[in-house]
Amino acid sequence: MTRKGIPFSKLNGSGNDFLLIDDRGDAMRGIDRPSFAAKVCDRSRSIGADGVIVIEPSRRADFRWDFYNADGSRAGMCGNGGRCAARFAATAASPGFRRSTSWTAAAWRFGHGWS
Repeated sequence: MTRKGIPFSKLNGSGNDFLLIDDRGDAMRGIDRPSFAAKVCDRSRSIGADGVIVIEPSRRADFRWDFYNADGSRAGMCGNGGRCAARFAATAASPGFRRSTSWTAAAWRFGHGWS
């Protein structure tokens, strides 16, 4: 079996750091996300982060994001993570964006982009 790398970005939002993965192309297909998050967030053995944010396509919003804490548990929302998800969408995932909506397990988010 061939292993392929998963491209990611690491962003900081008000003191918390997150790994962001653009999964709109199925980069995470077949991967157990909670286990993955716990492994890559371990600061002593891996990249280390406070959480993992997976950006996905959405029919309801410009994008959807799933958030996983460093222990692998799933959270419906994370304010500092939301900042990073919006920044990621504005730069890496959706160049040229001015403002967007996003969907999480907890709520709609409306964010303004950067001019």
